[in-house]
Amino acid sequence: MDMETGTVLERKAGEYAARLTEAGFTAAVAKQSLREWSIKVSAALGERRIGDVVIFYSTKQGLHAKYHEVKDKEFVLPLTLCWEGKTGPARRVLAEMPACGAAQPGGPGYAAYVDGCCIGQRVPRGGYGIVLLKDDTLVEEFSGRVEQMESRNVSAELRAVTKLLYECNRRGIKRITIYHDLEGTAAWARGAWKANTPTTQAYVKKVKSSGVRILWVKVDAHSGDPWNERADQLAALGAAMKKAG
Repeated sequence: MDMETGTVLERKAGEYAARLTEAGFTAAVAKQSLREWSIKVSAALGERRIGDVVIFYSTKQGLHAKYHEVKDKEFVLPLTLCWEGKTGPARRVLAEMPACGAAQPGGPGYAAYVDGCCIGQRVPRGGYGIVLLKDDTLVEEFSGRVEQMESRNVSAELRAVTKLLYECNRRGIKRITIYHDLEGTAAWARGAWKANTPTTQAYVKKVKSSGVRILWVKVDAHSGDPWNERADQLAALGAAMKKAG
């Protein structure tokens, strides 16, 4: 092993472990994992072991992190934020999670699955779909057409969230778990991604002003989850409507 490369990897791993600790993780450099071009940093939250972040060095990419050994993918966002030096946003993300990690389907309280879709190329039309649940039992479904399609599917899914929050305010719902398959849905709302378009800026403003406490849970699109598939169907129905809703 090149001694200089090994020193750089160990130093970077130590800095990263310190940022993880600052954000609220328990982290340590796995010094025995040091190889010619990589080293691992172990991360945990409370008593729950999350997995290892692998730090690599290459002449083309320099130092970079990979998260394929992280067991719970919901933690990839705060781990990435720490890698980028954004410990404040990482702390906020962790604060929204229960002590043992992300919420699981079927838990008590209100939850919703949101989705968006876009059809047409020259004149795109969007649709949103929402499945609202309480204690894992269906409460109501919503779908509608989205006219303003600044960024196609993104605009539609963000509209699903703002429509959902409107319904939460109307019904007096103060806390809800939102299941979504677009990464930016939570990232913009949490401040992990910069809102730099009119659509995302308006979205962030509406989420913050809603007063609803949200637990965000990322799910994989078209993975067989029946509620997520239903939200997708509702979004398609919304896109086919004649008028925006």
